[in-house]
Amino acid sequence: MDPRHVFFVARKNNHTRHRVLEEEPLPQHSNILSDQIIEMEVFYSHQKYTGHLKRIEVWDEDNDKVIALLTNHMTFGVTIIAAIYMDRWQI
Repeated sequence: MDPRHVFFVARKNNHTRHRVLEEEPLPQHSNILSDQIIEMEVFYSHQKYTGHLKRIEVWDEDNDKVIALLTNHMTFGVTIIAAIYMDRWQI
């Protein structure tokens, strides 16, 4: 958990490098393509956030593309994290 109890869900920048620490099982019958625990590899990104992150790939059927999301909320399920992002940004 973030020591400040601040959580985020954001779109992952394609240029941000990360290292996969763990692959999580995927929920059945969902639009979730990937659920990974990662850490940032780039020096400045890792300095700004040293904890582990959850990286989720979601299939956006309306726009026919894959969206990569990052969150520091490790206890919510991936479908909830994706729903939070989709609801907030109406993609």
